[in-house]
Amino acid sequence: MADTVLVVEDEPVVLDFLVEGLQAAGFVVVAARSVAEGFQALAQQAPVLLLTDLRLGTAWDGLAMIAKARVGALHLPIIAISGFGGDALDMAAVAGATLTLAKPFGMDRLLRVVMGVLAGR
Repeated sequence: MADTVLVVEDEPVVLDFLVEGLQAAGFVVVAARSVAEGFQALAQQAPVLLLTDLRLGTAWDGLAMIAKARVGALHLPIIAISGFGGDALDMAAVAGATLTLAKPFGMDRLLRVVMGVLAGR
């Protein structure tokens, strides 16, 4: 059975890119377009990894997603992604992200990061 990855991303083009790439690599992907959807999926699914954007809509809700995931699934690997760079990614690390990744990135880079994070669990 394939591992499940929960992806939380509000930009449709980016979400499609992430979902298609991860599925092509053999993962089952649960896509959420908001933190509310992400919270619901986290409660209903058993993902082996959470991949979340930090800026969802007009707020930094990805930080709330990380904090909630940390409370409910202490050992769940979390990769935070952001196009806003340094400070945003630093805040994600403080909130509990296992690893951060600045946008833009290619699928090869993302898959190397995902595989590395999952190898360490």
